[in-house]
Amino acid sequence: MQTLEVDELIIGAGLTGLMYGNVAVAPDYRVALAESHFKPGGYATNFRRLKNRVAFDCSQHKITGVGPNGNLRNALVRAGLWDKLRFEYFNELATVLHRGKAYHFPATGPEIEAFLLREFPHEAAGIRHFHLDINTHGRQNYMFARMMLGEYALDKELLPESRALSKLTTKEYFRQRFRDDALIEILSSLAIYLGAIAHEANAFYFLHYLYAAFETRPAYVRGTSQSLSDTLAREFARRGGQLTVRNPVLGIETHEGRIVAVTTQKCRFLTTKVTATCAPAVVMSLLPAPQAAEYASFQHKLSQLEEGWGHISLYLVTDRPPAELGLTEAEYLLVHDAGDDLPASEWHTDARYEKLTLSATNYHQLDPQSGMVVQLTILDHDGRWFCLTKAEYKAEKERVQNLLLERAYRYFPALRGHITYVEASTPRTNFRYTNSPKGSAFGYKVLPRDNMRFLSRPPVDGLRFVGGWGTGPGYETGLCLGFTHAFLERQRRTAPVPV
Repeated sequence: MQTLEVDELIIGAGLTGLMYGNVAVAPDYRVALAESHFKPGGYATNFRRLKNRVAFDCSQHKITGVGPNGNLRNALVRAGLWDKLRFEYFNELATVLHRGKAYHFPATGPEIEAFLLREFPHEAAGIRHFHLDINTHGRQNYMFARMMLGEYALDKELLPESRALSKLTTKEYFRQRFRDDALIEILSSLAIYLGAIAHEANAFYFLHYLYAAFETRPAYVRGTSQSLSDTLAREFARRGGQLTVRNPVLGIETHEGRIVAVTTQKCRFLTTKVTATCAPAVVMSLLPAPQAAEYASFQHKLSQLEEGWGHISLYLVTDRPPAELGLTEAEYLLVHDAGDDLPASEWHTDARYEKLTLSATNYHQLDPQSGMVVQLTILDHDGRWFCLTKAEYKAEKERVQNLLLERAYRYFPALRGHITYVEASTPRTNFRYTNSPKGSAFGYKVLPRDNMRFLSRPPVDGLRFVGGWGTGPGYETGLCLGFTHAFLERQRRTAPVPV
């Protein structure tokens, strides 16, 4: 087996790892990136079908933070990557369909506030308070990365109320602000973009997402999210980084509590620094048998966190432009009349496929070169997916696929008879390609009262966790954290030595 000596090894070539690598690598600092999949990007990848004529995006590529005041734009500019990417701004955030009515959310915060006031004038006071919360508590949480860089001063007067918000679920928060069930449910549906449901998600973190979505301009990239990943991968290589794919990590060696080497399928890396962007539990399983009490304490805290949702996606090809079949907008959120609250008795039943928000994205409108593609996505947990035989899995996937199609037909009846190709992915598919525990596509759940700060202090010298598993999901979050951690580390590395 080949042995390579590097200054730092990054585990995982998702967006966090690719951004981190682009900022960390330097002529005098050797950085390698090990990825188990056959292409870079993590969930920001695509796959092609029908003799390469259509491209399907593996995740919803609505990216926040690319407006003039966005953290992601700031990070990409400073990393020298902004001018290598082409973003297209959304004309509206989403169209929510609820109880027979379409709610067209505009693309900017002031427009959204005005839209909500027009639709729900009887909730004017709550809407104005909600808008204020987004631009105070939400903004302050959003500015966490800039605070790490020393470029944002914390408003301490907000902290007591922010702490109180972090103890509420999003649904509890909305019920404090509003009385109109329709308003509560259409706002709750936006939680799907966080890979969450409103009666679980931490309200403080959700306000952070809403600030990003409402105030920093969401956008997408042509060529699906794979073009974003491929651009970052090419630039990493151009800057001198080494990216290996189909190269899972097999073990991490330590000596006296410090990392000394990492064995992968293709080679052995001699290094004292490992930045892991994948699930912390996976990395901990690669370490030698624990010898210290710190291991046990860390592992116990890790076991208390709950892996986030996976998802089921249906990738559809139509025989005519989807706009001619009723999907005249770029993206719809289909909301059950009673909302998405599921009692415990329904978690493992088909009720979740009927009640949880179902998104329907007209990718043909966003990116015609990818084909006449529509994608349906719904959150799902591991459930029974992982204990089925191959034949059982195939049958169950087809059964659930049909349930979701029938639900979509109720909203878009003209779709029926015009779908020429269907393919489905499940949490088991997610696990196969990403090795993410339980097929989670969103890291750990950001629940009320959960504290993930301990992840910044792994019990092994030289190991660091960076990315959405430690702070919350999202393209912008992952990219900004990759930039911020690499930027700060590079500053420490290149700082003059005090005399």
